[in-house]
Amino acid sequence: MSPAQNSSGTRRLEFLFPTRFHLFDQIATAEFGAEPYLIHSIYPGWYLRKGRFSRLAEHNRMLWLGGCGYLLWRASRKTGLPRRLQLLFRKLYIRACEMEFCFKVRNNTDSTLVTSAGYLGTSLKHLKDRGNTMMVNHGSLYERFVRHFLLEQASLELQHDVANWADDTVVDRMDAEFEACDRIIVCSPAALKTMPENWTGKCTVVPLGAPDSFASQSRGGQPSQEPRQGFRFLHVSSLVPQKNINRILDAFDRIRGSDDRLVICGPEPAETDLLHRLRTDDPAIDYRGRQSREQLQKAYDEADVFLHPSLSDGWAMVVSEALAAGLPMVSSMETGAAAYYYEKQPRTDAGPILIVDPLSVESIANGCRMLRDKLESGSEFDPVKLVSWDESGAMLRAALSDLPQAKSAPV
Repeated sequence: MSPAQNSSGTRRLEFLFPTRFHLFDQIATAEFGAEPYLIHSIYPGWYLRKGRFSRLAEHNRMLWLGGCGYLLWRASRKTGLPRRLQLLFRKLYIRACEMEFCFKVRNNTDSTLVTSAGYLGTSLKHLKDRGNTMMVNHGSLYERFVRHFLLEQASLELQHDVANWADDTVVDRMDAEFEACDRIIVCSPAALKTMPENWTGKCTVVPLGAPDSFASQSRGGQPSQEPRQGFRFLHVSSLVPQKNINRILDAFDRIRGSDDRLVICGPEPAETDLLHRLRTDDPAIDYRGRQSREQLQKAYDEADVFLHPSLSDGWAMVVSEALAAGLPMVSSMETGAAAYYYEKQPRTDAGPILIVDPLSVESIANGCRMLRDKLESGSEFDPVKLVSWDESGAMLRAALSDLPQAKSAPV
């Protein structure tokens, strides 16, 4: 019997997903039953047992070498080392995960191996040649599309960014994986549309789920005898260049009323000029830095409109969180979650998801005006029916099991 099979002959699932927690959410909710599976991550079992992934701890196998590489990479970012050194440490981390995983599955000949894009490179083909079924989980828009869009149309620079699209080595590794793998799992129709045509035939869309902790509700204007004291616009992200923060700030400047506020949550950006804009003395700009889950929940509860006209996002979990909290939003077709739910909402006038041109400050500003005016007039927005993690996990299981319904997952 192959070491990749159990006594019933079921193929074993093994995941190389070092740091991507959204797959953990999907696995934790999918009904894998008694089928064997392992998750190779940089997290020790005791760490997973402390949080919402406690049920996955027994299936987790820590990548010790990969974990050390990850700590070095994170240290290089936190200490502000030059970008070239940050990229070097990131490449070392990825190679450490690759070598350790390949060593651990060296005897597998009939497994289903699922990797997060970029971690295996050409090693994926070697594992496939041994008789394993190889799947790649890609959570972003296709990186070469992103590179062209951000550099040529959005006029961004590579000076600070260390994302996948800015790293030729990682992009080349992904392309080698996409070419050799049996299936590519993408997180949104927006991501699928950016994939080269020669690979779209083996792509399956598995949208990500929405958090259970956020109760979906309507956010209509509340009639009152007293005049409303301003509107609160909210943006939450990693504050990297492709999140479009400067255009959001410019758009807010064009539409702000005397009592309006723009709340921005996220870690300090690397760009000095942007950090200066966020740390302004202007009381209308409320930059709160990195927030805890409880603090984010409070920010969603207090907000009136969510702003997320991203230049590049395969999904964007914060969009799902904002929709689950009942917030109308200004977003873009380059944001996977917003585009996915926008296509499903009734074709009425504005909202709750308003799609704008993320390259146009005026378009973003007009979207903000439109939603603010509707809220001020007392209009209500119907809650969006979100994909649950249970549904997302079931679609993932179908895709990995090659079940017939996997081919009909909603696109």
